[in-house]
Amino acid sequence: MMKSVTKSAMLDDYPLASFPAVPMWSENYAFMISDPASGVALASQLGRWPLEPTVWREFFMLALPGDRIIYHKAFGRSDDDRRMRASLFEIAVIEEGQRYRLAFDGPASLDSRADLLARGATARPLWPLRIELLFDGVAPPWDMSGQAGAAEDLAGKLHVEQVGSVSGTIAYRNETYAINAAFGQRDHSRGIRVITQLHRHCWAQGWFPDRDLTFNVYSMAVHGGAEPMAKASLTHGAKRYPARVESIDFMDRPGDHARPYAITLESELGAMTFEIVRFVASMPAAFCSPYDKSPGVMPGFHAASSNEEAVIWRLDGAEGPGWSERSFNPSPFPE
Repeated sequence: MMKSVTKSAMLDDYPLASFPAVPMWSENYAFMISDPASGVALASQLGRWPLEPTVWREFFMLALPGDRIIYHKAFGRSDDDRRMRASLFEIAVIEEGQRYRLAFDGPASLDSRADLLARGATARPLWPLRIELLFDGVAPPWDMSGQAGAAEDLAGKLHVEQVGSVSGTIAYRNETYAINAAFGQRDHSRGIRVITQLHRHCWAQGWFPDRDLTFNVYSMAVHGGAEPMAKASLTHGAKRYPARVESIDFMDRPGDHARPYAITLESELGAMTFEIVRFVASMPAAFCSPYDKSPGVMPGFHAASSNEEAVIWRLDGAEGPGWSERSFNPSPFPE
């Protein structure tokens, strides 16, 4: 039985019905899911296109056993301000700050991790995919609004995150995966999305059910010498604790995928070092400016190398599922 948690007072769950006339303003939702039992992982984003925020963009990569990656990307306009969708992928709020539904029913492309790293996304045969998942928060939402500093225009001025438990089904062609109490991470942000100065970032979360412990980390470095953003938080039971990032490991070069690393946090709970001990899935991606994301590499363009990785963290001998998203951009994007 999942316990109810208190939602953030700073950022409501629903998309804004009207939004500011600010260049490159956007609103974004992300749900990351890892099921170590089945080897299935989902990295999904749904947000407003910064160049025209009435247009919504949906994107996901779904990892299946055998280094197979399914992906989907579409744009559209929604006439429903209570559900987030562009086309076939939908995020619905069931209970604010607590429960969310993710659904997809339509065609999707299948590729391999090796080919996405070698040549990026190409035209592929399409096969039916159905996703029906429920996310339930297992920790209070973390409101890091207004804490991004030099990275505020990249990460969103208003930003809420939450670790949760995910259950449901994923069916692709003749394969069906039952997901039960898998790791989930969601975020919701609003603000300017200009990524021209992005250098590298690390966005990581973990859940240790036996200890009733979760952690969230968001760190970002920009070109130009500004102090990197490094924000973190932990929960134990129903209480959230501010944390300080003592050490973290960024990507060192493009294509720096599936490499274990560690994060050390300091809080009222003491010093804790979270170390990746294995990968459930590693999904390579790339993004360009103005902000858009694609599976694998993006040959022929200035693109940041990124990875979406479902991981297992270790803390003092205990293991727990989680997520790691990192990127590397060797030079500023052209203005």
